Amino acid sequence: DWNNVELSLVAGTPVSFVYDLHSPQYTHREDLTPRGRTAAPVPLQESAGVVVNDSPEELVTEEQSREMEYDRSMAPSPAAPPMASRRGAGGPRMASKSVSANAASGEGYDASFNDDQRLEEQGGPQTAVEQMGALFRYDIRDKVTVPDRSSTLVSIVNQRVDAEEVVYFRPDSDTSASGGHPYRAAKLTNNTPFTLEKGPVALYADGTFSGEGFIDRVEPGSTHFVTYAIDNKVALSSDYSTDEESAQLIRIVDGQLVSEFLSIQRTTYQLNNLHSDPVRAYIRTDKRAGWTLKNRPEKTVETTDALLVPVTVPAKGKAALAVEWTSKMVRNVSIDSSDSTTLLKVYLKGGNIPAAAKQAIEQVLALKAQLSEIETEAARLRKQHDALSRDQDRVRANLDTLRKTKGNDALQAELARKLAEQEAQLGKLSGGLVALSEKEAELTSRLKVLISNVSLQ
Repeated sequence: DWNNVELSLVAGTPVSFVYDLHSPQYTHREDLTPRGRTAAPVPLQESAGVVVNDSPEELVTEEQSREMEYDRSMAPSPAAPPMASRRGAGGPRMASKSVSANAASGEGYDASFNDDQRLEEQGGPQTAVEQMGALFRYDIRDKVTVPDRSSTLVSIVNQRVDAEEVVYFRPDSDTSASGGHPYRAAKLTNNTPFTLEKGPVALYADGTFSGEGFIDRVEPGSTHFVTYAIDNKVALSSDYSTDEESAQLIRIVDGQLVSEFLSIQRTTYQLNNLHSDPVRAYIRTDKRAGWTLKNRPEKTVETTDALLVPVTVPAKGKAALAVEWTSKMVRNVSIDSSDSTTLLKVYLKGGNIPAAAKQAIEQVLALKAQLSEIETEAARLRKQHDALSRDQDRVRANLDTLRKTKGNDALQAELARKLAEQEAQLGKLSGGLVALSEKEAELTSRLKVLISNVSLQ
């Protein structure tokens, strides 16, 4: 037996211990399976993150200030891992998980205490904390008694942290249930000087057990989401699109335009809330190498591999959220291609262009304009030529039919005259096309000479 021993606990990495893995261990646990349900969703274990673009004026409300004054006056003793309360959005409503025998049986009950305060008072023995490099040592101030072949729970931390009940979407998850419907979650921020080690967390709301989740290691100042149930009264749908904008010229080398533009991948989320109260939702979007989230909303939580973007959905209402990832891309375009015309015009309007380069680019644009007109006229003549050729084939086929019979001399003569007129028109169209082709070849040659003289770094 351990009788009135002084106990020190060390948390952190590495942790060394000896445990009997061979002998079976038995313990009684309450059956909390929801009735009428064959399977329950498995809570996810998420990485901790930090809130970016935080607004300082929203950190402490008047009610929270009164609660912190109560904390300092009561000087609560340390307790077990924290638990979340539904009351208040974002307020410091975290208290300990442990429940004493007196409280469970109703002895000493004081109606003036709320549930959070009562759980704080059940924190257990006080603890002295000392940091040793990456480790923390907790010296239990009260002596501990543990009989042989038995165990006990010792609370080492009892301090309020900021918490908020939210819904948590993972649209990229392989779990179908969490794609359209979110997890119910407790968003907690570790504003204590202590590191919360990873492990299970029991969640209570208004004095009632709500569920159990898991947390990873939560460093001081970081934010974590403890998921514990699927919320079928909040739904999400999405629409994906891509776009480009803000093209600009970087350089011109060997007849090639090197341009830079902004590529946008946009996902628009539509959220529907069937609850009678507003819902604070967080949508997870995975980070992408070389991409930046455009117009990042305030209160966005950043983890090592994702961003959690917030949006508020009104009671019995809907909300929309556009998540845009942007990345700068480089594209090579030939200066004599049609795609380069717009890019060169934008560059000329920007100003600050060397005089020689400006003159050469203006000549290039003028030649490209003439070539564009030639292409348009050539396309018109080809269309007429093709239509006339098809009509000429029709007239020629009719003449062949009439020659096989007698008594149609007048009609044959009329069709022959029409065929001769069509042949003359086709000759003119062909001549026009040849002239345009020669003009195009001449302008293209001049354009190549100009291009070879244009160089812009």
